[in-house]
Amino acid sequence: MAAKVENFQHQKVVKLFGRFIQAGLTNDLDAVNAIAPDLIDALDASTTEQERHRDAAQFRATERAAQTLGIQVQMFEGRTATELDAALEAAPRSGVGAVLIFSSPVVFDHRARIAALGREKRLPTVSLFTEFAEAGGLLTYGPSLRESFRRSGVFAGKVLSGAKPGDLPIERPEKFELVVNLKTAKALGLTIPPSLLQRADQVIE
Repeated sequence: MAAKVENFQHQKVVKLFGRFIQAGLTNDLDAVNAIAPDLIDALDASTTEQERHRDAAQFRATERAAQTLGIQVQMFEGRTATELDAALEAAPRSGVGAVLIFSSPVVFDHRARIAALGREKRLPTVSLFTEFAEAGGLLTYGPSLRESFRRSGVFAGKVLSGAKPGDLPIERPEKFELVVNLKTAKALGLTIPPSLLQRADQVIE
């Protein structure tokens, strides 16, 4: 993402606001424009290369985990709503038994559509953020997106108060959430082990 902001500290906050917008966590575009008038246009700029690097890293991590379990992994790419639909259409034809959805702004925006297609194709869908299970996905495990953005807001406040971004510590997520959607499991004819349900932070019934 690139934004024409003269102040380096504000540029850091601009990137933060960009992620708020992409994740659908703020609609206050007037407030964003007050900090960086060019941000909204900048968000429309191509980030394909960054997305490919991110997806490649996620795929490598998935492959390593799958190898230890003796599971074969096949990748289906989808960077637009249309491509996501096509990927979920192609997966069952290739004999795929379940789908792990990598995180991205496009996936977040279309999480309900992805979850619905998974149920329609009788494909268990697993992803990173709680919001995906809340939208109808089978299961999610990963850092709390709400907590991460809350912490980002704290950092943004410090930067706007004059702190140097380079002096602020880099934090790793501390809160991870396991969410199971039993409604989706029932629709797919799946039985979730009681041991997994006991460990879940949230069970959607």
